[in-house]
Amino acid sequence: MNDLIRNRIGLAAILLCWAVGTLSQEGLNDARRMCSDMTEKDIAMAKAAGYDVEKLCRGVSSIEAKEVSETQDTDGLFVPRRTISSPNNFDQDQGGEALPEQKDGKLTDNFPWVWNDSEKSWEAKGEELKPYGYDLFANESTTFAPETNIPVSADYLLGPGDSLEVLLFGKTNNSHSIEINRNGIVDFPGLGPVGLAGLTFVEAKEMIKTRISAQMIGVEASISMGALRTMQVFVLGEAYRPGAYTVSSLATITHALFSSGGVSDIASLRNIQLKRAGQLVTVLDLYDLLMSGDTSNDMRLQASDVIYIPTVGDMVSVSGEVRRPAIYEIKSKTSVQGLLDLAGGLKAKAFSKNARIDRVDSDGFMTVVDVNLSAGDASSQLLKAGDHLTVDSVVEAQKNVVSLVGYVHRPGEFSWWAGMRVSDLVKSLDQFPKKLDLNFALLTRERSPAGEIETLSIDLESVLTQPGSKEDVHLKARDIVQVFALDGSRKEGLEETLLALQAQSRSGGLPEIVSVAGSVKFPGTYPLTKGMTLAHLVEAAGGLGQAVYSDVVEISRADLAYTDRVNYQVYAVDLAEEMQLGSEGFLLRPYDSVTLRVLSEFRSESKVELKGEVRLPGVYDFERGETLREVIDRAGGFTDLAFLDAAIFTRDSLRKEEEKQLRKLKKDMLGEIDAKQVKAIGVKAPDAQGTDEARQALLASFDSTEATGRLVIDLPGIVDGSVADIPLRSGDVLGIPEFRPSVAVIGQVYQPVVFTFDPKLGVTDYLSMAGGLREDADQKAIYVIKASGAVDIPRRRLLSFAGQPASIEAGDTIVVPQRTEEELSGLPLVTKASQIIYQLSLGAAALNQLNRN
Repeated sequence: MNDLIRNRIGLAAILLCWAVGTLSQEGLNDARRMCSDMTEKDIAMAKAAGYDVEKLCRGVSSIEAKEVSETQDTDGLFVPRRTISSPNNFDQDQGGEALPEQKDGKLTDNFPWVWNDSEKSWEAKGEELKPYGYDLFANESTTFAPETNIPVSADYLLGPGDSLEVLLFGKTNNSHSIEINRNGIVDFPGLGPVGLAGLTFVEAKEMIKTRISAQMIGVEASISMGALRTMQVFVLGEAYRPGAYTVSSLATITHALFSSGGVSDIASLRNIQLKRAGQLVTVLDLYDLLMSGDTSNDMRLQASDVIYIPTVGDMVSVSGEVRRPAIYEIKSKTSVQGLLDLAGGLKAKAFSKNARIDRVDSDGFMTVVDVNLSAGDASSQLLKAGDHLTVDSVVEAQKNVVSLVGYVHRPGEFSWWAGMRVSDLVKSLDQFPKKLDLNFALLTRERSPAGEIETLSIDLESVLTQPGSKEDVHLKARDIVQVFALDGSRKEGLEETLLALQAQSRSGGLPEIVSVAGSVKFPGTYPLTKGMTLAHLVEAAGGLGQAVYSDVVEISRADLAYTDRVNYQVYAVDLAEEMQLGSEGFLLRPYDSVTLRVLSEFRSESKVELKGEVRLPGVYDFERGETLREVIDRAGGFTDLAFLDAAIFTRDSLRKEEEKQLRKLKKDMLGEIDAKQVKAIGVKAPDAQGTDEARQALLASFDSTEATGRLVIDLPGIVDGSVADIPLRSGDVLGIPEFRPSVAVIGQVYQPVVFTFDPKLGVTDYLSMAGGLREDADQKAIYVIKASGAVDIPRRRLLSFAGQPASIEAGDTIVVPQRTEEELSGLPLVTKASQIIYQLSLGAAALNQLNRN
C-alpha cells in the first residue's frame, strides 16, 4: 500500500515538473490543479521520494504573477491621443460622449454631424483634409518603465544585463534566474562560470542544456528568456516628448518613437534620422512603413543612439476621386503620379482627363494648372510646395442610353445603338401590365446640347404589329419613352415634362403645351408633340368621353402679333371629321385650348324604387320629366292594404341637405346654450354640472339621429290629381306601408303605448289613456306627428285641447316632450331640435320597418 502511494506521489511530482517545464497554458493549468490538490501528507511523502513540491508550486505562482503583470502592462501602458490627423469624432471613438457637447451654446468640433435647418435633419459633417500619418505612434504614456516584454527572436544576441530563467526537473528540481555579468559570463549553480555574451539565444539554450546533461546526470532543463538588458537612447527634434528614454535591447527606431509618444504636428514623417557617434546611420521614411510595410530601415538601436526628427518638408494636398484624400509630405521632384500613388490611386469614377492643380504662382496669386492624367501628364508634371490636386468625378448623366418609363413591369435605362427603333425597346406586350394604352405613348427627346426637349407621339399598336414601319421611329441617345394605362390619370406622369416645356419657353414665346377640357377621359394639359393634330390630342387624353357633341369642337388660340394685347381666336371644327382625318387634320399650335361639348340630353341611367304595398314593387327606369304618378301607374297601382297617407318618399339630395342642417342646428344650439351660460355669470351662479349633463344629452341625441331625406307628400292627392305631381329624380324611393289603424303616444306620459284608432277620441283622450302627463312633461309643447310625416300642433285652451276629435287620424303619433332643464329653458333652438329629432326618428323607424318587410 505504501509503495502504491509512493508511486502516485512520484508520478504527480514528475507530471508537475513536466507541466512547469512546458510553460504552455494547458501545462500550467494542470500544474495549478495538482498544487491545489496536494495535502501536507502528500508533500511530505514527495520530499521523502526526493521531490521538492513546494518549490515547484512557488514556481507556478511566479509564472502566473508574471503573466498577469505582463497583461496589465500591455493593456495600460499607452493611451491614444488626438493629432492633426485624427478624425473629428476621435473622442467618441475612444469612448467619449456620443451626444454633441455644448460649449457657449454651440456644438464642439468633436461632433461629426451638422444640423441642416432647411431639411430639418442631421447630416454628416464634411471631413476637411488632414495631414496623413500623424496618428502613427501617437499616444500618452502612463509609465516611464521600458518595455521589456518584446518577443525574442531566435537570432537575438545575448549581452551583459540579459537574464535567463532556468527550470531544472528530474533527479533535482530547482529554478534559477541567472544574469549575464559585465564580462559576458553567468555563474550557473552546479556548472560554474558559463560564457554566453555574443551567442544567440538558441545557441546559449542548447549549450546550457548540453552541459546540464553532461554534468548533472538525471536532470533536464527548461530555459526561457528573462528580463532583457536596457539601454538609453535619445529622441530629439520634433518628437511629441523629446528626451532620453530607456529602452530594451531589442528596440528599433519605431519602438523609440512609440515610447516618446510619437511625433509633433509639425514633424517630418519622411526624414527621421538615426545618428550614432555623430554619424548618420540611416534615414527612416514612415510612409514606406505605412503604405508598403517596409521595415528595412527600421534599424535596431544601440546604447546612446540619437533619433532626430526634423520639421516637416514640402506639403501638398489631394482631394476628389482618390482613395485617400489628405495632405502629404513630398520629397524633391515628386510628380503628380507620385502624389496619386501616395493617395492610393484613383477611384473607379475618377475622370482622369480632367484634373487640376491649384498653385501659388511667382507673383503671389493663385493659378490653375490643368493635368490630363490619362495622357502622361501625371508623370511629367512636378509638384511644388502648397499645390492642391483636385481629381473630378465622371458625370453622373448617362450618355448612350434610352429609357422606358411609366406603365411597365420593369422601367429603367437600356443600351442605345445607332439605328435603334422603338420596337427594339418595346418588343412585346408581356413587358407591360394589362390595360396598356396602345394608341398613345410619349417620346421625350433632347433637341439641343443645352437640354431643351421636344416631344413626339408614338402609336404603340403600330410599333408592335408593324415593326420597321413609319410609326416605328428611330431612337436617339437619351430618348425617353413613356407609356400609360388605359384607366389611369396622366397628370402625375406628365408633370415633369410639362414643367420642362414651360421653363424652356423664352423671349415672350408660348410654351409647347396644349390643353383639353370637356368630354374626354382625362381632361388636362399635355405636351404639344411634333405634328400634333386634334385627333392626336384626343388620343393622348384617353379618347372621347360619353355622349360627346361631335358636330362642333372649339379651339381657342392665343395671338401674340400685337405688342399691347393678346388676341384670342376661336376655331370651330367638325370633331367627327377630324377624328377620321387623324394626322391629316387640324394642326395644333402652342398653348391651344380645346373644348369638347356634351349632348344636352345626355345623362346616366335614372332609376326610382317602389316598395311596400305596391302591386309590382321594384326598381324602375324612367324618362326625363316623368312623374311619380306615371311610374305608379306602370307599377299597377297599390294593393288593397296600402296606407297612402303614411307613404314615405325619400330623395338623396334631401338627405344630404338634412345632414347639413342637422350639423348647423347642433352648432347653433350649442352656441345658444354657451351664450346663455356666459350671460348668467355674475347674476346667478349656474349649475355647471346640470348644464353639462343637458349638453351631453342633446349631443347624444344628435349623434344617434340619422337623416332620412324624407319629403312630406300628399300621395292620395297626387294619385287622384287634386295636388301637383312630383317630377322624379334618380335615386328616389317610394315606400307604402300596410294600413294600421293605430295611434301612438310617446314621450313624458306614464304609459307610452300604441292604441287602436278611435275616430271619436282626441288628443286629451289618448293622453288620459296613457296615464296622463308626468311631472317633467312640457304641456305647452305637445305636438302630433301625422302619418305623412307632417307636424301638427293642436290648439290648447287653459286646461284642455280645443282641437276636434277628427284632428287625430290613424297612424298619428302624439309626442309629449320633456320639460327643458332650467339651465336650458328659454332657448327656442332646444325645443326645435327636440321636435326634429323625434320626427326623424319616427321616419327612420318607418323606413326600417318597410325594409324588413
